[in-house]
Amino acid sequence: QDSDENAAIMLSILSNHTIPFSISNDGQINVSMAIDRESVESYMFTILAEDGGTPSLSSTSLVNITIIDENDNPPSFAQPSLSLQLSENAPVPSVITVVMATDPDEGPNAVLSYAISNVSTGATVFDVGSGSGALRLTGSLDYETDQEHIVTISVHDAGDPVMTATFQVNVGVEDFND
Repeated sequence: QDSDENAAIMLSILSNHTIPFSISNDGQINVSMAIDRESVESYMFTILAEDGGTPSLSSTSLVNITIIDENDNPPSFAQPSLSLQLSENAPVPSVITVVMATDPDEGPNAVLSYAISNVSTGATVFDVGSGSGALRLTGSLDYETDQEHIVTISVHDAGDPVMTATFQVNVGVEDFND
């Protein structure tokens, strides 16, 4: 057991990169700047412990910190909307498009579910696969009744708090001589 300055232990972090951590002389590792799992998933660095003696004695320990995901990103679509044309005699049922959102979070925070949140005409001829984003035509279209349907699809993740985004599909109806 050393005494006086020989017993004083100085701790420091050794790393070739800037890291968002600091260490106190009692060995507590603290976050010293913002961290984001989507930018850097883990950090590996070395802790150096040196005593105050002459010559100084030292030891090192390797530390690996894995950043746990927070639900800090909402789902997003590559574009906010899509326009397409369907004949009023389009086959029923049929998939008319697939909308796809992405979420850079991981685990439950990136599990996405789709739903139709609104149809401008109130028509019930559309359905979306909750896991696939496949927009399906489930009933007949009628040009004489509605020439356009604006279908708003919402997507939400399974994180806490839940984050959402919306996508708009403009479905133009083409007349068929019926």
